[in-house]
Amino acid sequence: MNTEENNQHTSFSPSDFFEPAHGIPGETFTDFTPLKGDSEWMRVTRARRFGQWWVLRSVDSAHHEQGDELLSQLFHRCVMLWHPSVARVMALQYVDELDDTALIEEWVDGMSLDAWLSDNPSSQLRESVARQVVDVVAYLLDKNCPHGDLCSDNVLVTRNGGNVKLISFATIPPANPNEDLPALANILQLLQLDKKYAPVVNWCNSDGEKNGEQLRELFHRCSSRTKLRLMLPALALLTAIIVIVGAWHLGQQHSTAQAQAVPDGYFVDTMAAGDDSIFSVHALCNFLYLHVDKPTPRYVDPSVAIDLGLSVKWASINVGEQRVAVNRLGSYYPWINDTTLQLRFERAKLIKNVFDSISGTLSGDTLRDVATIAWGKHWRMPTRAEFQELVDRCEWHPRLHGERIVGYVVTGPNGNCIYLPLAGYSKEGINLEEVGLSGNYWTATSCPLPPTDIADAKQAYYLRINADVISAEQVQRIETFMSVRPVMDY
Repeated sequence: MNTEENNQHTSFSPSDFFEPAHGIPGETFTDFTPLKGDSEWMRVTRARRFGQWWVLRSVDSAHHEQGDELLSQLFHRCVMLWHPSVARVMALQYVDELDDTALIEEWVDGMSLDAWLSDNPSSQLRESVARQVVDVVAYLLDKNCPHGDLCSDNVLVTRNGGNVKLISFATIPPANPNEDLPALANILQLLQLDKKYAPVVNWCNSDGEKNGEQLRELFHRCSSRTKLRLMLPALALLTAIIVIVGAWHLGQQHSTAQAQAVPDGYFVDTMAAGDDSIFSVHALCNFLYLHVDKPTPRYVDPSVAIDLGLSVKWASINVGEQRVAVNRLGSYYPWINDTTLQLRFERAKLIKNVFDSISGTLSGDTLRDVATIAWGKHWRMPTRAEFQELVDRCEWHPRLHGERIVGYVVTGPNGNCIYLPLAGYSKEGINLEEVGLSGNYWTATSCPLPPTDIADAKQAYYLRINADVISAEQVQRIETFMSVRPVMDY
């Protein structure tokens, strides 16, 4: 198991920028450290690549015949899991330094749940951890993909931010989809929560058909019992705020006529009075396709590009935003922009068809590059290599809100900097996920060989940042809605 002993280190934190002694980080794994295996047939190793730690799981030489098949099954179970509380499985590939095929997994700088509890965390922190564990178990329940070995050793709490990460999924999938629920009940009891959560423990230990929504709803009802009483003093203040906002809204009705020029299904949420060229066009929840005939907003004039001392200049804000601020996240886009795609289910199919006509990169494509369409011909989406340069040659400093990381200040070799917020993402352009937990930025580079056996899985590379990972070698389905940070050539 990948326990606290395996995760603890003192020389490097995944949230820090790593500059090796000779040159920039490369694709070769280095600094191999053996860890305790999950089973008698599995070797577990920690190694560095691209300046980050990774976990490599491979088969012991004496068990290759059975172990290779189990490793492949484990990969195909875990690679499609996408949840902030699941340690991400990135690839199944041959590693020269191990002379073997290995499962490449996200390294988690954390401690086991038992070790975390030994520090006597507050009831609020224990409840926060419980909420995260319940949410991820509910997610696995809906996915019909139980962990199979859920225990305190396989529940890690990150040292930076107190986030939960599940590791070490059982190599043989359980036959019972409810396998994790009794283990969840044990974990909730281990956390010594308030008695109000007893119904959740009882539900986990009961028989019958169950789903993730039932688990989430029950936990929410239990956690809300004491919150209403605490919220009553704020209701009067909220009422006053509603009255004030209502009065302000009446004063803004004069701008309605200006918004009529926006295409059907869209609305303007920021506009300078009397100036039709300054606007931000959004669909519901900021998930949108851009129309190519709209004027370029003035606030993205080429003069605002930031010279970091790299091969390209970088924008200071995401597409869909107007100014730099911790809470200004911008909008969310699929990898390919296509204004003809209106219905969600048609959209995913047609985007994949367009993908087949693109060779390598869409950077600067005037019909499909989100940055070029939104901000004009000077701007484009960065390639994977340009994002990798940003990772390798810049210093990354976390921006904190309280004790949580909400973004990174990225400082270039020349001392200039940009800010990348943890804006989250959306799988289908409906609901946001991981806001304040992860930043996900499209590159313009397609992934030529999907790492899964799903025939219609079209994917592209993106930059993923959170409290534990800064990596430009991630891949995601192209219909996923994520942030776009434009670049400009010198």
